Amino acid sequence: MRRSMRFLAMAALGAGAFTACDPQPEPAQFQVDSYAAGADATPGDGECETAAGTCTLQAALEEANAAGRTVVTLPGSDSASYAGFDATITGSLRVVVEDTGSGASATIDSGSFTVPEGASLRLEGVEVLGSISVSGTLVANRLGAEAIDVSSTGLAMISNAVLLPDVEPAFVNRGDAWIVYSTIGLEDGEGGLVTLDYGNTTIAATAVLAIDTTSAVTCSGRLPGSLGSNAVSDSACGLTGTGDQQGIGPVGLTELFPSSGSPLVDVIAPGMLGCGTDVTNDARGPYGPRPSDGDGDGIAACDIGAYELWAPTAF
Repeated sequence: MRRSMRFLAMAALGAGAFTACDPQPEPAQFQVDSYAAGADATPGDGECETAAGTCTLQAALEEANAAGRTVVTLPGSDSASYAGFDATITGSLRVVVEDTGSGASATIDSGSFTVPEGASLRLEGVEVLGSISVSGTLVANRLGAEAIDVSSTGLAMISNAVLLPDVEPAFVNRGDAWIVYSTIGLEDGEGGLVTLDYGNTTIAATAVLAIDTTSAVTCSGRLPGSLGSNAVSDSACGLTGTGDQQGIGPVGLTELFPSSGSPLVDVIAPGMLGCGTDVTNDARGPYGPRPSDGDGDGIAACDIGAYELWAPTAF
């Protein structure tokens, strides 16, 4: 249990579990200044610059692969959308969203990320309208994605995430995966957590819910381990942790936010599963504080899933 809680805390904080082994030199830094597509004019020269003189996301990632250890910063807003492409990460990359004071995030429109064995990717406040394939290490906090696939050599630590699959299952794992305070929303025929071969998936404070349908299957393959306080639409996950809820049906979410009266609201007491200690924000970052008194009973507690229902008095 001590090892489980250590991993839970790292994932919930979006901590860079791989940074302890990183080399001492400071990482390269690139500031993206264009939403457009465009390759780097001279990859490896240490300058993020396209032929048009801008620093696009594609150009920054190409320079990042050459630099080895890099931080890429994206200007964020409520509608920031960057041209996507298929990117393979070869070093240690951290992609963060510049805080503009409103809980900003950044959307990468289509495309995919591939993280080979030996590489690491850390995403903070990023929505990927595509898939992420992991054979190395993925640490993600405040993540949005359609699908994540973890190979037998992969490690994924996911927190405050929203996964909305299009066709393929939301999360396929053959390696090691930890998912905490996240929401997986399923529609007709889609799969939630699929654990294959010798993969190990552990979840806590996570909702795997069908949205307006009863045909989606929450879990298949090897059953996930539970650290407690999860909510799923059916009994396919076989959860037995403290506070786990199964068979709650396609209810409890309004556009992925818990609604008033939802069984997801105010169920995790402060101090449990890092609520209010290690875990102090939801998927909106500092603009979505945890815990909150979402049911208005005068006692703040954490909600299951990626988002908190804010206290009625906050409005």
